[in-house]
Amino acid sequence: MSQLNLLRLFFSNILSFKDEQEILFTAESKYNETPECYINNIEAIEDNVIAPVTALYGANASGKSNFIKIFDILSSMLGNTNKKHYIGYYQPFMLDEKSVMSPSKLVIDFCCDNYRYVLDISFSFEGIISEILTEYRGKVKNILYNRKKEKLKKIDKLKVSQFDIQYIEDTLGKRNDLLVLDILDTRGIEHFHKIFEGLKTLIQIKDNTKKDDEYFFTTFAKKLYEDKSLKNRFVEFLKYADLGIEDIKVTIDSSVFYSKNLSTNFTDNILNQTIEETVKDPLHKGLKPQEFFEEYFDSKHFYENLQKVLSDSNEKYNIYFIHKGVNGKKEYFTIENESLGTFKFAKYLMKFIPALLNGGVFVIDELESNLHPMILAKIIELFNDPKINIGKAQLIFSSHNTSILRNDILKRDEIWFVEKNDEGCSEIYPLTDFNAIRKGFNYEKGYWEGRFGAIPYLNEINELADVLSKKD
Repeated sequence: MSQLNLLRLFFSNILSFKDEQEILFTAESKYNETPECYINNIEAIEDNVIAPVTALYGANASGKSNFIKIFDILSSMLGNTNKKHYIGYYQPFMLDEKSVMSPSKLVIDFCCDNYRYVLDISFSFEGIISEILTEYRGKVKNILYNRKKEKLKKIDKLKVSQFDIQYIEDTLGKRNDLLVLDILDTRGIEHFHKIFEGLKTLIQIKDNTKKDDEYFFTTFAKKLYEDKSLKNRFVEFLKYADLGIEDIKVTIDSSVFYSKNLSTNFTDNILNQTIEETVKDPLHKGLKPQEFFEEYFDSKHFYENLQKVLSDSNEKYNIYFIHKGVNGKKEYFTIENESLGTFKFAKYLMKFIPALLNGGVFVIDELESNLHPMILAKIIELFNDPKINIGKAQLIFSSHNTSILRNDILKRDEIWFVEKNDEGCSEIYPLTDFNAIRKGFNYEKGYWEGRFGAIPYLNEINELADVLSKKD
């Protein structure tokens, strides 16, 4: 898998961001000595270093979540070649008539496998207007391709054959909603495939549906089952958070395999045996064989569906969290039995641990949700500790929790603010814009005092009492 690190994001006319905005994920140049926790030794960026953590603060409805959604927009641009025509990624600033009809701009500056790339995209309700991918090898700049609407103005012919160039132009003539990078990936050209895969590794962690979470937990449980080293790390991280978890147990439920040429003359005994092996949920107990399959399958295709179920693997991996009960007795809890905070922390760890080892970029809205402030601080510490973050992973998140606005938790260039102006436009700016910040400065106190903006300005509470006391 390609190793990716973000350096810079530039954007305009996207969601609540009307004007040009830029956020840097690299360290400021004011340091006499760069903090050792920062990501360095990346050949592609020479003397620059990357901040492993970026935190965004702002009032409700300031635009923090919209910033996070920009990564959604980028993701929605990738992997569309086998889908229907799609321009849902065009989401302009809606409070201005001119902006609604104007192009959006998105520039992502990143490192991928020790080379630096800049992907510059302009797009509108008509599709992609322009797309330029530039590669930097040291100080040498090479434009890999330059596309204007459906035309290729330039492309590196050392990396792309004439046959593929013709294919790209033919495809763009039919599908102006597609990125050239997307098409190049489908052509199997390795140089572009690794860039495509690198961008696809940008991981947003959201509040998924129950079904999505079940699939994720089952998938991770399988990894734990197969990798004892990963399982041991996972347990140690859980114990570190003082959640009352002593250990975990991973189990596997397997279906019985039968021939696809099953006879319809099944006896109840055979069906009962099948049910016992494939279904272990207590909710299914007491159902007769025919009742079970008629309830969970279309009865008109009873045996057809039965054959399909029995001929496929229904392996399911489960994680049980072990707690010490009264008199030292072990109690086994499923993830559903745990608190929301434990659920959220376990879910984070399942994604973070592989990335801390191998690299990755995480983008999370309201990281603190359901978490104690001390656990929140420790999550940040994981990424800021080079002995733990050996994979050079990055964490980008929004938050309302000001308890972590401390210089022993977040460095000054890891803190950014989002604020809306009088026209309803979101603006993003760093703490380092404020010259009064000195060593030992209390960031939290300064934020509460309104020195950096990005806070809600509320009326006096007694005004609400007047509202309630008014008679119609």
